[in-house]
Order: sequence, then structure tokens, then C-alpha cells
Amino acid sequence: LHIVRGTGTSFVLAGLVAWYLLRRQEDSPVAGDRACAESRGRDLNDAALWIMRLRWLAIAGVLVTTLVCLLVLHVITGSSALALVLIAAGMAACNARFGTLPASDLSSFRVAFAQVFLDLAALTLMIYFTGGARNPFYLFYVFHIVIAGILLRRSDTWLVCAAACALFGGMLLLEKLGAIPSYPLLLDDVPAGPGSWLRVAGTFTAFGATAACTAYFSTRIMENLRSRSDQAIRANEALATE
Repeated sequence: LHIVRGTGTSFVLAGLVAWYLLRRQEDSPVAGDRACAESRGRDLNDAALWIMRLRWLAIAGVLVTTLVCLLVLHVITGSSALALVLIAAGMAACNARFGTLPASDLSSFRVAFAQVFLDLAALTLMIYFTGGARNPFYLFYVFHIVIAGILLRRSDTWLVCAAACALFGGMLLLEKLGAIPSYPLLLDDVPAGPGSWLRVAGTFTAFGATAACTAYFSTRIMENLRSRSDQAIRANEALATE
């Protein structure tokens, strides 16, 4: 009698607990969605802060490169240098404004979209004032598409890709039609070939920077994915143990 009573009580309790857990899981999809949304918001906020730090480095790099190209290499005109400084100042002002936003606004897709398009517009203007299509640093458009893939949804990333193609293609078309003035590099009168070492060095620098930054972005993405995979495995093991 004691065995039957104890076993029956255990089964009844186990059944009640199982019924409660299943019902709670079925009745709380909103809580699960809210948790996922909060997790995405935190990830987007961290990524936005990371992009802002990279933008400060990019602004410093633009200023240093402008001074070197103007005063040391003499490959850009004073007008181009002034335009680059003004573009960098505009980027700095926007980046400072992003830094004053609360975390709830910074983690929104609207602000992430604005950051990506700010960088696209700034890059297009910088390339336009430094030779246009003859500037090998047009490869940097790849970075903004990768950053959009980190910050935004897939459909938004394709929209950023289309915007990058439209901005660069529009700049080429307007310059070709003579609708906008050209700002060529002072290397354009140097014939392409082994003798123009400065042109070769610039092309290699642009390629090397693109390759290095692409490796940095890809390894960061994969590290985040591996970290999330490890967290999911540990969470599953903890649930299985419970």
C-alpha cells in the first residue's frame, strides 16, 4: 500500500509538473519574442558602438592621409584637401551626435540605417574629390556592405548594396557626361606602368587595406557566431541536466 501510494503520488506530481511546463511554454510566446527582441537590441547596440569607434579611426585616417597626400606626396590639389577636411568634419559631427543618443535609440534599425548611409555618402564624396573611378580606394564600398550585413536585416543589406552601386554609378555617369566637374589626382598625367611607382604603391595600398579590413570584419563575424554557438550548447546542456 505504501509503495502504491508513493508511486502514484510521484506520477501525479510528475504529470502536474509536465502539464504546467507545457502549458507555460505554449502560453508564453510573447515573452519568448520579447526576450529575442531584447537580445537583438543589445547586439545591435554593441555593434553600433563598435561602428562608431571604427568611424573615429576612419576620420583620423582620412585627415592624416589628406595631409600626407597634400604636403608630402603632392598628389591632390588644395581644393580636394579642403573638401576632404570638410567631409571628415561632417562625419565627426554626425558621429558625436550618434554618441549622445540613448541606448534605446542607438539600437534601432532606423539609426543603424542612418549610420550606414552616412558612411556611404561620405565615401562617395571622398572618392569624387580624389580622382573618381581612378582612385583605387573605391574598393572600400565593400566595407559598408559588410557593416550593413552586421547591423541590418538581409533585405536592408541588399538595399544598401543597391544604394552603393547607385551612388558610385551615378558619380561616374555624371562625371562622364560633364554634369559635375572632375577633381583628378595629380598622378593622372603619369603613364601607367612599372615606372609610376607612386601609382603602383597607391593601388597596392588600397588592395592591402581592403583585404586586411575584410579579414577583420569576417573574423569578427565568425567569432560572434562561434561564441553564440558555444552559449547555445552550454544552455542546452544545462537544460538537459535540469
